[in-house]
Amino acid sequence: MRKRILAMLLLCLCFLGLTACGEDPKTMDYNGKSYAELQETSVGYWESLREIDMAQIEQLVTEINSYSEAEQVALFEANEGLKEQVALFESWMDVSEQAGEYIGVKDFSVTKTGKSTTAELTLDFENRPVIFTMVYSNRDMSTEDMTVDLVYTTAEKMQKAGLNTLMGMGTVFAVLIIICLIISCFSLINKAERRLKGGSEEKKEAPRTAPARATAAPAPAAAPAPTADSLELVAVIAAAIAAHTGQSTDDFVVRSIKRR
Repeated sequence: MRKRILAMLLLCLCFLGLTACGEDPKTMDYNGKSYAELQETSVGYWESLREIDMAQIEQLVTEINSYSEAEQVALFEANEGLKEQVALFESWMDVSEQAGEYIGVKDFSVTKTGKSTTAELTLDFENRPVIFTMVYSNRDMSTEDMTVDLVYTTAEKMQKAGLNTLMGMGTVFAVLIIICLIISCFSLINKAERRLKGGSEEKKEAPRTAPARATAAPAPAAAPAPTADSLELVAVIAAAIAAHTGQSTDDFVVRSIKRR
């Protein structure tokens, strides 16, 4: 039973939501203002903007932009609504040359959200339509923003989106290529550092002393001079050899004597 009651309540809520969605925006109440009042306000602002000389608008915007940030804040606080008007003038300066000659009002619509109400006045121009937008705060219906924007066709939007995508992808690939080149240069940088370090180390090394020249080989010791005893011994041995062989002592020479 409880499940059936909950189902019925949910069904009723769905019907109420569909009813609210199907409500005519021209009969809705926009926080104390009607659809006709918002339309009249938008048309009035637009006509006032169109009657202002463009030279005066450019002069005012240039002068305010020349102020410092603190001076602009003080100026906007002292003059309520001036900030929104300056934003409107800047957007109108960007749009006026591209739109061409003004023809007339084409359409009007109002969109209400949780925190704001947006009124859009579609204007017909020679080159392309223009939308004059006013954004109100639902708290007190004060003006939060005013802009003038060109209306682009679906093909133009797709073309612009495609160009933005290509630009984004091209930028990403360009950055990746640059990063790859930088990484590839690391090996060259390491080689250069090694060469620099090697040259500095060779310079820092102390000069080595020349190897000492090889000492001359010692001269052979002179043979000891023969003594008197050795001469007598040689004479005796020579005589014995001569007697044994029958030769004269002049036929041979005794060079050394070895004792056993």
